[in-house]
Amino acid sequence: MTEIRYVDIGAQWREEREELMPMIDAMLARGQHIGGDEIEQFEEAIADYCGTTYAVAVNSGTDALTLGMRALGIGSGDEVITPPNSFVASTAAIVQVGARPVFVDVGPDQNLDPVLWSPPSLPALGPLCLCIWEDECVTWTPS
Repeated sequence: MTEIRYVDIGAQWREEREELMPMIDAMLARGQHIGGDEIEQFEEAIADYCGTTYAVAVNSGTDALTLGMRALGIGSGDEVITPPNSFVASTAAIVQVGARPVFVDVGPDQNLDPVLWSPPSLPALGPLCLCIWEDECVTWTPS
């Protein structure tokens, strides 16, 4: 039987190692591993790309989700709709802000099935944690 890994960080590292090693080497040689010019440049580039004034770099996708949910005021007593097939960080961030994850099944494209998470399927529609799967954005038109 062929093993298909859900996440293969080793394969990703082998693909990107040659490009990343000079940057890692320079950072370690300077002794600056938090903040710095590269992070400021990255934040400016992301803000420009998104057409906004500011962007904040964080250390992980989990922290990005948590920070975003806190910024939106999501917390205790809230329910956040999320797919069950997402990386654990999606659910971890929901729990970390004190909200409750509500799992809704996915469709053939592996994204949340809009039929299952649209009113009247879920009468008290709360915040959504939309997870992009295989570069396929979920499509949904509010009714």
